[in-house]
Amino acid sequence: MIRTTILGIAAAACLVTSAAATPAATTGGTPNCPAPVDFCDTGCWELGNKVTGQVAPPNYGLRLDGLFGAANDHWTFDFEAQGAAVTMCHDGNGTVTVDGIAYGGLDVGGAWDPQTEGFLEIHFVWENATCENGDLLVLESNGGLGYGTVEWLNTGEVIQLTGKANNSGQVFLFDGHSGDPARGWVMYNGMNVGDFAMTVAAIPGCVPEPDCDGDGRPDWQASDCNLNGVPDTCEPLPSCACPIPVERCDSGCWRMGDKVTGAVAAPDYGLRLDGLFGAANDHWTFGFELPGTQVDMCYDGNGRITIEGVAYGGLDVGSTWDAQEQGFLEIHFVYENATCENGALKVLQSQGGVGYGTVKWMNTGAEIALTHKANNAGELFVFDGASGDPARGWLMYGQGRSGDFGMTAFGTNDCPPEPDCDGDGTPDDQEADCNQNGTPDDCEDLADCDQNGTPDVCDIANGAIDANQNGVPDACEPDIERYCIPDPQSPGGTNVPCPCGNVVLPGAVSGCANSTGVGATLLTSGSAGIAAGDLQLLISGLPEDEPGIFISGLLPAETPFRAGLLCVGGPTLRLEKVPFSPGGTAYMPAPGHPAVWEQVGANPGETHYFQFWYRDSQGPCGGRANLTNALRVTFGL
Repeated sequence: MIRTTILGIAAAACLVTSAAATPAATTGGTPNCPAPVDFCDTGCWELGNKVTGQVAPPNYGLRLDGLFGAANDHWTFDFEAQGAAVTMCHDGNGTVTVDGIAYGGLDVGGAWDPQTEGFLEIHFVWENATCENGDLLVLESNGGLGYGTVEWLNTGEVIQLTGKANNSGQVFLFDGHSGDPARGWVMYNGMNVGDFAMTVAAIPGCVPEPDCDGDGRPDWQASDCNLNGVPDTCEPLPSCACPIPVERCDSGCWRMGDKVTGAVAAPDYGLRLDGLFGAANDHWTFGFELPGTQVDMCYDGNGRITIEGVAYGGLDVGSTWDAQEQGFLEIHFVYENATCENGALKVLQSQGGVGYGTVKWMNTGAEIALTHKANNAGELFVFDGASGDPARGWLMYGQGRSGDFGMTAFGTNDCPPEPDCDGDGTPDDQEADCNQNGTPDDCEDLADCDQNGTPDVCDIANGAIDANQNGVPDACEPDIERYCIPDPQSPGGTNVPCPCGNVVLPGAVSGCANSTGVGATLLTSGSAGIAAGDLQLLISGLPEDEPGIFISGLLPAETPFRAGLLCVGGPTLRLEKVPFSPGGTAYMPAPGHPAVWEQVGANPGETHYFQFWYRDSQGPCGGRANLTNALRVTFGL
């Protein structure tokens, strides 16, 4: 069983080390191993740049058009530049590894763009190579595949590569061709295609054992406290403070291997998701034991099982994966409410068991949501040490499609991850919890009335107005209310009397009585929603042909003024003037004027107060002016 770090290709020969400041590459070995002579020999070769098709500098051995930027940008990398060194090794058992440091960047014609050029670290593996007529071939028909990474050392960005077959079904070819004796084809960034095309020089010495830190000691001899196959010196260390779990119900973590039962032919796998893409009966499988993969299952001792990591696989076309549909799959899945029964760890439908998570297809970035599925016994997940697959789990996704985990398991020193209810990789105690109830907001069904992606309780905590303190931002509750009516018994009525007893009849909705014998009324049509912008202020009961003006304020008031009550306060705005009121009516906005909310500069959730002040030459109290009732308007979205 191969044990490697997630996304790190360190499983085969020709390990390359590099210094941070000036990248360089070396190959180990001992003098008693001769240099390879034939292409199929076990051994290593130093790689140079391509020959065929090379019409102008810069020279290169690897071309990855569209690596960054536009798809047709020409990115090339030189294997012979100062500070570069790239080796290719064959382990004699079908694995060909290319490792090292190249130099290059964006080819702008005869040179690299000085703003982009730099070092590229290469780790790539071809599997299932065969020797045919003296040529070393990786063929699609023989289950050949390729996978690995390049790291752009200027930024540290890592790009996943997979193999691609040419029209002859070849994924890699080492045949001593006059020109480029070694050629291989790759895919990346979705559907971009690139290629290696290299000259070779045999290197005396044995195929080196993996040595990730370059200290001369093979990885298998180094300390590996979390048992993940990567020396502690080559990765940020976990705590390594948790004991290896022994019993299946113990709190702790296990490294997951591929299933045993039911696996009748290669490729081996630990996760099957038929119909993940394409037809419902397409067989998609993903292996947990290939170089560059690692999948862990952890139990926190409190009912939560987490399965996370990176697998490799794709569309299973019979003993191999389709050359166009293979790559890395990132897995995040959680089972809740696990219980221990007779030494077996189970997630049962009858005990409130649930499962949820995602898989991400790294070739395209497509993310698929997964949920649990119970088997006929009502089990969502079982870890019982059964002969074959000790751990099994069942899933649903897409349009009712189902899949399953079927895994072997090996205890490790890793500690279970901190609680992460939404499975996004961020512990719960680092997530937003606006209502401070101990559960991250992402894991609660919290109202979001304005659909801005932030729960209402968070909007309010961050300053959104909730004047009535009902837990809903006022922006979501546009409202219009009449007030300052000189009738204490009416809704919106006031106890402040009209200035000279010029009251209105009980039940009237208006301001104080004017020269017409009744009060002028301010009402509305339309809504207080800013998006609609259809709010109108309507006046009736005015003295014939008298001028007036609409006014607004940010505060309410109830102050006797002239023959009426002034009911807006704070900073006050004079809005539209009305030269005369034919038929005793007026309205705002007049044709050609901005919407009401624009005239007062309202934002969603803000409350503004409106009234109409008008001249009344023959009115009571000798005031020569009067006012309508007032409106309280809370503007919404």
